[in-house]
Amino acid sequence: MCDFFLCGFVKDNVYVPPLPKTLPELRERINTAIGNVTQDMFERVWREWEYRLDICRVTRGATSNAFKVTMELQTFLFQMVVTSYISVRYL
Repeated sequence: MCDFFLCGFVKDNVYVPPLPKTLPELRERINTAIGNVTQDMFERVWREWEYRLDICRVTRGATSNAFKVTMELQTFLFQMVVTSYISVRYL
């Protein structure tokens, strides 16, 4: 589960003045930002995910439509971050 946290964290750490002027600078900032994500950060994101699932269970899916849209967006953003990381790291 990758909440909006990871995308926001990377964006907040990559696009700070002075902005990168070259592709290698951008790649380096992305690698550094992803490298700065700690185990504790992922654990907190996971706990938030479990909390949201509990809400869906308790409400018996009353929030499922909004939840479905949120999950689809989170999945897309996660795939985007992973793809960016892989292409920056290995290209």
